[in-house]
Amino acid sequence: MNKNRSPIEVPYTYDISNLYSVFHNTELRNAYDMYMELDVFGVPYAAQTQVAGCAGRIDVFSGNLTFFSTDVGATPTDYNTIVPILSYNRLNNYNSTDVTGETVRLVTFNLPTAVTNARFFLISTPHGAGTGGEEYIRRQNYTYIDDVQVLTYTPGGISCEPFRVYNTQGNGIYQSAPATFAQWTSWNNWCPGNSVPIRGFTLPSMTAGNHTLKHTIPTAVFNGKDGDVFLSVYMQGKSNASLNVKDVKTIDVNIYPNPTTDFVNIKSKEDVASMTLFSIDGRKLAEVYRENKINLSSYSAGVYFLNIVLKDGTTFKHKIIKK
Repeated sequence: MNKNRSPIEVPYTYDISNLYSVFHNTELRNAYDMYMELDVFGVPYAAQTQVAGCAGRIDVFSGNLTFFSTDVGATPTDYNTIVPILSYNRLNNYNSTDVTGETVRLVTFNLPTAVTNARFFLISTPHGAGTGGEEYIRRQNYTYIDDVQVLTYTPGGISCEPFRVYNTQGNGIYQSAPATFAQWTSWNNWCPGNSVPIRGFTLPSMTAGNHTLKHTIPTAVFNGKDGDVFLSVYMQGKSNASLNVKDVKTIDVNIYPNPTTDFVNIKSKEDVASMTLFSIDGRKLAEVYRENKINLSSYSAGVYFLNIVLKDGTTFKHKIIKK
């Protein structure tokens, strides 16, 4: 690709104030070497026309990290070490599906002690560039902690025009002429040249014991079984002691079809211990044990909730739509 074009530098700025206490902890700095990694990702197949001086090379990118700080308006925080719950984990194609309703990622973990002001940072990137691919269809994402919805978002939705200058050649995303804001926001999940957004939420307190994080994209299809969503989740707490997270375990559950006209099926590497069906107003309607499906055919159209217990003790709720 044409690396002789300008601009030759793409600046990105990130606020990492939450790491203040880590960088300023002399005990940590004396005990450990600290490294920060910069990943510069160039896509070869979107811009393969090479120019003189770059023959046979389509990976000619480099970058550096510069840290700077200011005390203007700054206040020290006592957030402690950041801990990975998920790190660059594929949300799909774990089951090579094109069926909606099968994208449920559960992460169970244990907190030996209670955590105040638990901060979570979530990074997700949809992939799949074919027609109908996850890169081009904006779908709502939902994140739950212990069955409480804590984050709802739809990726993208900004104009990519400001990042056109960082793309050295036209391709299927950056056409020859600028697109309007409405054209960009009608489909885009991401902008080539832009940084991946980091989303977050804070819980005032988390009790000691077991917890379950659930992330789901109910309408994801993964066109032609070729799509992916890469998902990372990090946790940070506010306490005098180092954050301690134990027994982190990932479970994928397929709950399909959803919406349904009759049966809802549950598929997981962990067998189902029980399922309880509740109406939207909380009435218990049905319960099955050691079954991987439940029948909703006798109920009227509407929204229902399944309380699912897996044999390893994982418990979570999931919304079901009956057509």
